[in-house]
Amino acid sequence: MKKGLKLCCGALAFAMAAGLLAGCGDPLREGKTVVTFWGWADDEEAEIVSSQIKWYNENNTDNIYVDYVPRPGDYVAAVNSTLGLDNVDGPDVFYASDEDFKRWVKRGFMADLQDYVDAAEIDLSSMWDSAVYRYRYDPETNTNNPDDHLYALPKDISPTGLFYNKSVFENHGVKVISVDEADLDEFNAGTKADKTGKTKADYGIPEDFEVPAQGFYRQYPYRGGQWRKPQYTDGKVTELMIFNNRIAMSWDEVEDLSMLFTKEDAYNAANLGKSDPTWGYLTHWWFAYGWSVGGDCAVDTTGNGDWEFTLGDETPHYLVYNEDGNYAVGDDYKALFVTKGEGGQLLRSDGTEYTLQAGQTLSGAMPSQRDAFERFVALTVPTGKGGLGISPRPQDVGTTERLSFFTTGRVAMIVEQNYRINSMRHAIGDRFEWDVAPLPIYKEYDLMTGEVSLEGVPAGHSGSTGFCIWSKSKVKDDAFKVIEYLTGETAQRMMANGGYNICIQRDLAQTEYVQANVADGKAPQNISVFVEYGDIQRPGDWWYMPDKTWIEVWAPTLNSDVKNGDRSIDAFFSEYTSLANDALKAYKG
Repeated sequence: MKKGLKLCCGALAFAMAAGLLAGCGDPLREGKTVVTFWGWADDEEAEIVSSQIKWYNENNTDNIYVDYVPRPGDYVAAVNSTLGLDNVDGPDVFYASDEDFKRWVKRGFMADLQDYVDAAEIDLSSMWDSAVYRYRYDPETNTNNPDDHLYALPKDISPTGLFYNKSVFENHGVKVISVDEADLDEFNAGTKADKTGKTKADYGIPEDFEVPAQGFYRQYPYRGGQWRKPQYTDGKVTELMIFNNRIAMSWDEVEDLSMLFTKEDAYNAANLGKSDPTWGYLTHWWFAYGWSVGGDCAVDTTGNGDWEFTLGDETPHYLVYNEDGNYAVGDDYKALFVTKGEGGQLLRSDGTEYTLQAGQTLSGAMPSQRDAFERFVALTVPTGKGGLGISPRPQDVGTTERLSFFTTGRVAMIVEQNYRINSMRHAIGDRFEWDVAPLPIYKEYDLMTGEVSLEGVPAGHSGSTGFCIWSKSKVKDDAFKVIEYLTGETAQRMMANGGYNICIQRDLAQTEYVQANVADGKAPQNISVFVEYGDIQRPGDWWYMPDKTWIEVWAPTLNSDVKNGDRSIDAFFSEYTSLANDALKAYKG
């Protein structure tokens, strides 16, 4: 899980008190092979790591002693300055975030683990596919193909979700329910309560009204046209509005809901008080928009490391559906989208032709990556400059920590990773109720029936940390046994029950991690959303290449002038497309 990669003083003090920094004085160490393990942790995670290492040192039959060494200060700098040197006391096992992973493989820091994984017959299918594949790599071709070797085994994942201020929703007439789509018929019939134990009648929803399968419903919905303000009578909303935290909103729906909580004359400013949000929505990342419709910012056009900058690609994609009605998944664990060539032939992203299998069908044409990108940018661009203005601009955020916009109530919704949950709990306290919902996805509705007529795929990014072996370790065999333990059931159960990170063992995450986090009614009660999307979400663009040089070509302008509304999207792509492609070519070979 990618964090600041700094060990705070409290965590360091905890580690010292637990004896983790004084392994040479531990009698359990006598006569055993010592495996040095570097990592980072904050106070809460440090306690979990301590328990894992303590159990192994007391119970393993491999004659191994693990000396856990938390690295104070900047962990990445410590790795960069140490692991390339000779005759230094480096770690045998160490952490690598997915952001640093490829760079450290290219620099020769990491041992190839594929033979170890094969010999140990580790059941990789028990782990999140979305985490395992990101640690496959061929440094010669700069590819992540299914047959490329593993240089790490994942420790955890940290998916993104939509955090929302439940209190402000309800204060402005939005009924917040929690009903799976499969249970809507029974909920509407009044025979089944939602996940919070409330029935349709409990919410005051009219008996003759059928709650639809939408993330956000209102009587007068916004469909990308003129927004209509809700009707207030004596300070109360008279229009029926329902938010369902078990169903993903469409792009239209999240914009509609955001306008309700944006203090601008074009929206609901007249009905928002001092304690209400200034903006409805904050997301820093375009991933959920582009990936939902098959787009991306960079694509390997041959499968051999020939990358092309595609953030502004105007080609529509088509989603492949299997006979069972579920969308198909490619070898890279992503939803299978294809494009159409000049002759109508179907093409994969690597340029090879694709033939529909028996029973497979195509969706309609999705918005292009360029369309999705424009929709994302419009969130922050002020209405006076042609945007929606429902999110803080980069100049509004400045150097302020983004999360504080949610924890202080300045935005009603924010997209964030699940590892931020503990920070939210501490910062929010009992000042307002909050929870989490799925990220929005692309949907089109039939205007006559209200049913979804075209739908993208659930998408978003997740962070991850991997366990690696230093290429210069003199005890690689023993080091891998430690990794095997740390990724196995015993250690992962400790992580799951600690309620901190989403552990890499899927079954434990789906049961014990969720149970540990909803105990005593603490927020977010809908935390299972993160687990349900564990295999769907994938690494961000910082993972695509061995470093972020190619991103640094264009991202600073995107995250300033473009999102502030001071530079047009056309001008942005005209200036940066060729520069980004030149930067990508430098990674070949």
